[in-house]
Amino acid sequence: MILYFKSMKAIEVLRHFKNLSHIDKLRLTIHLLENSNLEINTNNELNMLKNQLTELDKTYATVLVNFNKYKHLTVICAMFMETSEIDRNTLTTDILDNIFKTNRK
Repeated sequence: MILYFKSMKAIEVLRHFKNLSHIDKLRLTIHLLENSNLEINTNNELNMLKNQLTELDKTYATVLVNFNKYKHLTVICAMFMETSEIDRNTLTTDILDNIFKTNRK
């Protein structure tokens, strides 16, 4: 964790996120970046994540993804949205760092 969280909700979201598989981390992060009103510009990161997911899941680019079939991701997304705006921005930074750190290994 690169940043200190004051909110227990934020800590819980991060704990669940770190237990996901890499492909689920990508799905969740893309969903969060596309659907949450963050005050940071994430267009470049979003394109990189979509390219990675397309490489890992060949059907991602051709099939409309029904996020409801990933119940565990929906729960984490709801927990993310319950956090404060400051925590959401901090969590987004930490989540992106976690994914890109995994890619460097």
